[in-house]
Amino acid sequence: MAPQVPTQARDDFLQFLHNREAKLREKTTPDILSNAQHKALRKKLGATNFIPPVWSPTTQKGVVDLAEKWVRYAITNRPRMFQY
Repeated sequence: MAPQVPTQARDDFLQFLHNREAKLREKTTPDILSNAQHKALRKKLGATNFIPPVWSPTTQKGVVDLAEKWVRYAITNRPRMFQY
C-alpha cells in the first residue's frame, strides 16, 4: 500500500507546480520601439557588415544540387514569351 502523503505537503507541491507553470507561461515580448529608436536601429543596421555563414560540405553540396535542379526546371518550363 502506498504511503500516505500529508495534505499540507501535497498542497504545497501543487502550489509550487502552479507557480512554476505560471512563470513559464508569462509572455516575454520585447519592448516596443518608438519611431526615433526604430529609425536609429535601421540606420545602425544599414552600416553593419554581416559575415556570411560557414556551411559544412554537405550543406554546400545540397545548395548546389538545389540550384542545379532549379536551373533545369526553369529551362524546361520557361514560358513561350520568354524563350530566346
